[in-house]
Amino acid sequence: MMLLSVFLAAVVWLFFESSQDYQVFLEYEVRIHTDVSGRAREALSQDVLLVRGSTGGFRIISHRLWKKPVLDLSVPSRMVKMRNADEDQFVVSCDDVRTELIEAFSGDMNVEFFVTDSLKFSLPVVSSRKVPVVANSTLAFAPQYMALGNLALVPDSIEVFGPESRISSINQISTKAVSRRNIRKSLNGIVPVNQEKGLNYSETRVYYSLEVTRFVEQSFVVPVHATDVPWGKELKVIPSEVTLTVRHRLEQKQRLNDSDFILSVSYEDFYKSLGGRLVPVVEAMPNDVYSVSMDPPYVDCVLLDYTFEQ
Repeated sequence: MMLLSVFLAAVVWLFFESSQDYQVFLEYEVRIHTDVSGRAREALSQDVLLVRGSTGGFRIISHRLWKKPVLDLSVPSRMVKMRNADEDQFVVSCDDVRTELIEAFSGDMNVEFFVTDSLKFSLPVVSSRKVPVVANSTLAFAPQYMALGNLALVPDSIEVFGPESRISSINQISTKAVSRRNIRKSLNGIVPVNQEKGLNYSETRVYYSLEVTRFVEQSFVVPVHATDVPWGKELKVIPSEVTLTVRHRLEQKQRLNDSDFILSVSYEDFYKSLGGRLVPVVEAMPNDVYSVSMDPPYVDCVLLDYTFEQ
């Protein structure tokens, strides 16, 4: 019983002592993320960062038992100075990035001063290629809801950095999957892009947005007109009318009717066609109409020539 009491007392004492703050020297590795033109976007420091400060006993113990922790640091290119162009060596002054270094500790350590005055990095030359970002999306809308346009991405293109042999075959970059069901309102958010190991990217996430609206569907019987027909000729359209099914906003104030739509086929298109079968062109329709379908989807045209009768 006495041994158990002694053990528990030792545990309590160790816990208490470890929870206290102590002044100490600790070593860290630093990984910078920067945008030096034509160079690698990140690198691990060749020197250790020696820091004097106060922190908890638990952190000191874990620091001593495990591998040196790595601090990730975003450094503007103006603070990264070239040392030797032949060896791709660069240096960052700890005084220049003092604020960034202190923020990297995230309040885990009260920094007094940095013993290390500068950090050296190797930033080799790399090629770059700007490619479009493609949305990988699976979207299912609730009944009577639809998208107004495509999923928009910002930025819509990003720069890839790496060996020329690897990036030359990259023509686009896709996002991680964006999946939604039963959509009833506009979408927006941030999604990561797919990255290949060993390459760096100017952006690792993009903003996406999609406007969604509720629609109603209406059908109209609309005549098909022939245009640009030479004098003395007639382009006969069969059938002369088609059923136009349109979708528009539910909140649309203006009431639609047949005369709001103009469909036509041109003599030039007929002349270029094989057999005279054409798809009518919608020449005019209200601004708030978002999709149009025709039944039948095409018409047959026959050219009548009256010039020989005169």
